[in-house]
Amino acid sequence: MKKSSDSPTTNAPPDWVAMRALTSETGATRATVAHYLALGILPEPVRTGRNMAYYDPECINIIELVRELQTRRHLPLGVIADMIQQQGYVKLRALLDATRAGQHDIVGLLRGSEPVARDELLGVEGISELVLEDLEAIGLVVRLEEELYDPLSRQIVEAVGIMRRAGLDERSGFRVVDLQSYRDALSKLVEQEMALFNNHVLGRVPAEEAERIVRDSLSAAEALILGIRKRLLVKLVESELV
Repeated sequence: MKKSSDSPTTNAPPDWVAMRALTSETGATRATVAHYLALGILPEPVRTGRNMAYYDPECINIIELVRELQTRRHLPLGVIADMIQQQGYVKLRALLDATRAGQHDIVGLLRGSEPVARDELLGVEGISELVLEDLEAIGLVVRLEEELYDPLSRQIVEAVGIMRRAGLDERSGFRVVDLQSYRDALSKLVEQEMALFNNHVLGRVPAEEAERIVRDSLSAAEALILGIRKRLLVKLVESELV
């Protein structure tokens, strides 16, 4: 990126903001602003004196966008800089807003649409009130209302019921809380999945295409995870046989 001249200009547009206002409005530090300028994330300011510069007010929105992409989308700063330079703030913001609308549809697809009654979950063999409460405590089932749970809760409860009927219960030393290991491991995997998707797809293709990619690859990704898990189990068991 071409660096600005050290020679100050005399005037700045009336709505442009000084560094103090920019940092106050966004919570960014002076060092952060300087770093964003060096990376080409922010446009160069208009310099009106040796130590005075005014910034396009759009810089406030850009800094907020960077924060969103880092914290919610898990994107590294270098990738964000490339996206902003290639798309521009306005186009990138529009792409992200359109993608967010499609994400609501994806959430519905993943979660399902019909809540499940508490009595139905308790009707699964091997699931007691205590087991259901423990599953809720570790976040594996989600209560919507007093007697209703989200649709995914049925799938999880049925799987836990099968495991408990097979003998993976308190009688053999297994506790519901032990299932946190699945949650924690998969949580890291999902974060990495989202980071990869955001890195390669988000803001680079139209929102409709991004949504199609997600829909078309969901089942394949789940099959891949299951296959890799089996592969790792085989490897581990074989190593114990040596």
